Amino acid sequence: MTRLATARSLATSLLALALASGARAQVVDFIETWVEPDMYHCDAERIFPWAFSSGTGTENDQDLDRDGLFEGDPDEDTDEDPIFSSIQAAIDHTLTGGIVHIPAGGVYREELTITDSITLRGRLDGRVVLDGTCGSLNTGIDVTGEDKKVRIENLTIRGYDIYGIDCDDSNLTVVNTRIENCATGIAPPNVGLAFTLLSSHLDGCSAGLAGSGSWQVADCVFEHCGTGIAIFTYSGDASLSISGTKVLRSDNVGISMVSETGGVFTLTAHACQVSGSGARGIQLSASEDSSLRVTASLVEGNGSDGIFVENIDGCVTGVHRAEVVIADSRIEGNAGDGLEILGSGSACGDERSVVKAAIIGNSIAMNGAYGIRGDTDCEFACGVGENQISYNVSGAESSTGGPYCTLSDTNNNQGS
Repeated sequence: MTRLATARSLATSLLALALASGARAQVVDFIETWVEPDMYHCDAERIFPWAFSSGTGTENDQDLDRDGLFEGDPDEDTDEDPIFSSIQAAIDHTLTGGIVHIPAGGVYREELTITDSITLRGRLDGRVVLDGTCGSLNTGIDVTGEDKKVRIENLTIRGYDIYGIDCDDSNLTVVNTRIENCATGIAPPNVGLAFTLLSSHLDGCSAGLAGSGSWQVADCVFEHCGTGIAIFTYSGDASLSISGTKVLRSDNVGISMVSETGGVFTLTAHACQVSGSGARGIQLSASEDSSLRVTASLVEGNGSDGIFVENIDGCVTGVHRAEVVIADSRIEGNAGDGLEILGSGSACGDERSVVKAAIIGNSIAMNGAYGIRGDTDCEFACGVGENQISYNVSGAESSTGGPYCTLSDTNNNQGS
């Protein structure tokens, strides 16, 4: 059987499997021999994939020749599947809800644009490489559709001048994808749209994730980025839920959430590690009613405060829901304070400002300044209890205490 016949047979089998399972999606396949991505040179001959658009045609069939069709005529009644010479061509001919399969390993020097709800799926071993290092390419994958659902799986994306993935106005899910040495690894969708990042690795980007919205991150690694994860808004609210994730050796802040106009932010981190950042490990700067929850996590060896929170406090007599929960975590060996909470102060006039805090069951030790520190405008209204607070350079804590809570009456074990 010829290579072409074998490839077509595989594509037909995949389509039959999709139809048998009741799938509506069109299946687009790539077939090519693996080429080791780290061994190529920019002046090497380009490796073109074999691509099949299986199933019914689309409204873009008239563009087949322009997009690099090797074989097959969409105007003829034929059983032949058209074969494309680029990933983009396959995307352009995939129906809404379709899947572009790229089982072929190789280096693809393309800038992809996705305008519809599709899945782009490479190999589990990451050997499908989108590469922007030759020719100063700007964006690896640009999702330009509005209110679509796009899923990207099993790719390596590297060396793009601006974004590895850019998505403004559609829901985006990225799974098992490695993004290296891009200015911004992923610019997730705007507020009101969903973004999920799973089992992925971002390395050497100026910012791993940067933008605003509601993000879910699980089982990922960010390392050697300028800022690992950065959420910022000039208006509106934002949230980040992160679990099972390591943010390592960021040049600046590991995880940063900053609102320029007082948006309500929610940051929840569970079973995470934030280590070796050049500045703060975790930073939340927002408005009252914002909240921070860090549980079962390790925040260590960062170049400033381990965890820094500011301006989320409410006034004593006011109604507020702002809270800080730090539980069952280790905050150790940071150059600044272990945990610092700063109030907005003047916003409350003559009243005291308050952050409701539950700081329980932690090891807060060997930090370069205070273990726990508040400022003169902010009190902890709740419990700071059952912590091991020891061997911090400036002592255990420097809080106003008052009627709200003090370390001495909440069963903390204070070391030297």
